[in-house]
Amino acid sequence: MLVYGDHTVQLSIQQGLTRLTEVVRSAPTGIAGHAHLVAALIMAGQMAQAVADDPCLGGIDAGAAERALMGMTARLALAVGRSWDDGFPSGVAIPTVDPGQIGLDPEATLTLRLPEGFAHYALYPEAYWRAGRLWGGGRGGPRVVGIRSIGTTLAAMVAASVGAALPVTVRPVGHPFDRTLGDDPIWPDGDLPQGDIAVVDEGPGLSGSSFGAVADRLERDGVERPRIVFFPSHSNEPGSQAAARHRDRWRTARRHVVSFEDLLLRPDHPAHRLDDWFEDLTGPALAPLEDIAGGRWRQHHSFGGKAVPPADGFAERRKFLLRAENGRFLLKFTGLGDHGLRALAMQQRLGDAGFAVPPSAWRHGFVAEPWRSECVPLSVVEFDRRATLARLAAYLGFRVRSFPADGRSGATLPALLGMLAANTGEAVGEWAGTAMIERWRPRLSALAPRRQPIITDNRLHRWEWLVTPDGHLLKTDAVDHHAGHDLIGCQDVAWDIAGAAVEFDLTEDERRWLVEAVAHAGGLSVSAELVGFHLEAYAAFQLGAARLAADRNPEDDRRRWTAQAERYQAALRRTLA
Repeated sequence: MLVYGDHTVQLSIQQGLTRLTEVVRSAPTGIAGHAHLVAALIMAGQMAQAVADDPCLGGIDAGAAERALMGMTARLALAVGRSWDDGFPSGVAIPTVDPGQIGLDPEATLTLRLPEGFAHYALYPEAYWRAGRLWGGGRGGPRVVGIRSIGTTLAAMVAASVGAALPVTVRPVGHPFDRTLGDDPIWPDGDLPQGDIAVVDEGPGLSGSSFGAVADRLERDGVERPRIVFFPSHSNEPGSQAAARHRDRWRTARRHVVSFEDLLLRPDHPAHRLDDWFEDLTGPALAPLEDIAGGRWRQHHSFGGKAVPPADGFAERRKFLLRAENGRFLLKFTGLGDHGLRALAMQQRLGDAGFAVPPSAWRHGFVAEPWRSECVPLSVVEFDRRATLARLAAYLGFRVRSFPADGRSGATLPALLGMLAANTGEAVGEWAGTAMIERWRPRLSALAPRRQPIITDNRLHRWEWLVTPDGHLLKTDAVDHHAGHDLIGCQDVAWDIAGAAVEFDLTEDERRWLVEAVAHAGGLSVSAELVGFHLEAYAAFQLGAARLAADRNPEDDRRRWTAQAERYQAALRRTLA
């Protein structure tokens, strides 16, 4: 099943540096100021990654430009580490750079990759600063290798923590379960380091092949295995697809990890405690934070004998229930850096418009909002279809007017068709995938000009809506699924119309009404044929996502996700019929 994908943002070098400067200049003090400092660090790391991945950028000396941007990233990493150690003092000096200093054409376009760990998985760069301190750098002049993309920033944190030379970055290529490195030299000066070498990245995942590819290359170049030190994001072994040599090496290798729990829930410094970041808003905590991710939030809702919604513990963001002097609050991870700041701005606009619970505060990746215990999921109540359709139309029209894609990527129509054919073929039969290709391929060229990408919601399931006691509908999780770790990304509003049609079992007449109402509310033309294509693509995508969720979750949620997969498969069969 095709489900996963990466997302990018395209902008000029000048736009990137301008945004970095804006983040820095608007930095307040305390934890909020530290969060802005981390935003600048992540932006600098993304720019360094983009230059390293595009050595033909306008004919410039890409190597020199990459080193200049890595130097900026390293200086920011040192500032982040010192701010963290000192408990977020005010007045931290933040280094910046202008494009003339690094020999870059200010108008050259960069393709920035979204670092999933910073955006989705609560991977804090400060954890690598602390892990580097645990290592201490070893002996003989340590060197650091970052695995792009996110390893660019994380390597800077490790190098800064031990005073190592500027990190180098590499990008393993090939099949995700069998990555390799090319033959280009790792070290710019060509000399093999004599001390310890740190290899830094997120993961390992199912195979750990990115870590393994770098270690394979280092050993081939003559680095003894005991000198290779790994900096992963967790203490688990590589997954089921790991090669035997990588698994054997991992078991005996030196590894340094600082977990999220040790960093923010059981920290050494009181300023680092997650619940303390919000104390000015919530008052003192009355109990330890309760982890309600992985579907545990369902324990705080009454489903009145109706079906309990499924949850995917693998993909669900970190979230906590805080019981404090001023009430109960939901603390949810929405992303570090610029990604988190933009998510905050989106939720604020949605809250002001009455479509979402307004955020109370955002502090370094986590948003706080009142815990709405009086609300119930829409999936467990009887609802007025006409009023709900009107609410859906108003909501989607508001997103059309308010959230243009602005250079954020999304799957193209050919990519969506490839996913539609692959998932349908696997679920129904090869003939069905072929039928989808034959049906839609001749029509894509006419559909493409009708697309008007926006920041779509991408998550219109009934259990994603809350009903207030007076019958008002509020949308949850409305700010980040366009940048989820999947292949969809930003799409035409037709994708969300199709999602509403599938999730709310709309009749053909209801769907036509919704298309017209969204077009009126959004002030644009909506292609009914594009909605028709997205109806099938949406069902195929959700079928794949549900099957994957069923495979990796415990029995109760496996059963719930299997039921959802059967529903999406039935929708696909209806279109084939």
